[in-house]
Amino acid sequence: MPARPGPLLRRRCTVLAAIAATAATPMAVTTAPWGSDAAAASAPAPRTTVAVDGATVGPPRAAPRDARTAAPTGPTTGRGGRTALRRAPGTPPAGGRPRHRGAPARRAVARPAERCARRGARTVGRGVDARLFTLDWGGDDLYGPNRSVYACLLGRAPRLLWWMESGAQPTFAPVRFAGGIVGFGLSVADAMCLKVLGAPECTERTVASYDLRTGRRRLEARVARDPAALAVGARGWLLWATPAAGAAPGDALELWGLARDDDGRAIPRLLDRGTGISGLRVWQDRAAWTRDGVVHEASLR
Repeated sequence: MPARPGPLLRRRCTVLAAIAATAATPMAVTTAPWGSDAAAASAPAPRTTVAVDGATVGPPRAAPRDARTAAPTGPTTGRGGRTALRRAPGTPPAGGRPRHRGAPARRAVARPAERCARRGARTVGRGVDARLFTLDWGGDDLYGPNRSVYACLLGRAPRLLWWMESGAQPTFAPVRFAGGIVGFGLSVADAMCLKVLGAPECTERTVASYDLRTGRRRLEARVARDPAALAVGARGWLLWATPAAGAAPGDALELWGLARDDDGRAIPRLLDRGTGISGLRVWQDRAAWTRDGVVHEASLR
């Protein structure tokens, strides 16, 4: 005994029969003046609807205007007999998002770190958002190239701090950053002097601070020995520790501070002397450090 069709199949058959009956209905075409009874009689009949299982169905509606006027899709032949697939408007391209007319194209923006970098540069100090580097150029074969010192905030153009002639051998240690300020200890040896004399007088040692936004020097002071530790504040004021005169490495340190007084002068001041000096910090016009586990503070002015 054949199985009876289910309710879903019966509903589909009813809908298809109603659509076929509507499509087969002949349409009379007459020519009559607009607004006359004959014209009203020749108007197309309203859409035929059928109630199926409580739902009203009818013949399919006409496609939207955009779909009727859309460009056809499919293969097209271009120049040289090449076959290309035509994409329907509004559909995304393969592997990408749909492009809208009038939308500005995205520009490839370089990251700040890339804008601050220079080809052939040698980084001597790096902070969270700043960088200090040197760049060699020119010079001669006997004493080497000239050397320029640059600093920059990430996202800004590098600033030239100063440059050294051929024969200068700089060493930066340590390098510290505080906002838009860089502070460092620098020792520069003269190669020509070392070849002739070979004496310690051929090396010049300084501590300095520079403004990274303008490239201007804030403070600078000559020191007798290379600093073992250094701190810099947002104003460019410096705090550093150097081995004491006649002391062996690891023994007593001398703590110095440098700031401008009310007259604009910058004179180094000896703040402390002893062993176990560490934790150097500078904020506003104050300096703080730790010696033998005890925190000390002093004014830099």
